[in-house]
Amino acid sequence: MPELSSAAMDALSEGRQADDPSIRLSGTASRAMHDAIAEILTVAGYDVLKDANDMTPFQLKVLERHPRDSWRDWLHAQTARRQEVLMTTARKREAHGRAACECDGCEVEDRDGSGAPEA
Repeated sequence: MPELSSAAMDALSEGRQADDPSIRLSGTASRAMHDAIAEILTVAGYDVLKDANDMTPFQLKVLERHPRDSWRDWLHAQTARRQEVLMTTARKREAHGRAACECDGCEVEDRDGSGAPEA
């Protein structure tokens, strides 16, 4: 976008009007990015003020953050569940050596007949 911004600034300095393609596209792209960033911050729990200062268009002011559940909460819980399953399987394999297990609920088997347990 540096080339587009530069072209828009050149157009403005040359006195071209807002209907100039570079000015129109630069303004539209800037407004879209401004709105997208504001929306992302809002969904993430921030209070955002758009265009707080008319001398600095497209500037956002973050006013406050409201703590919420994070997408990371689910990810951490899922990772913990996976780790527990892996640890349980490893403990079963270690406890039963290389033989197939007949324990209630144990999923370690000697499926290929090699004597090596599989989960």
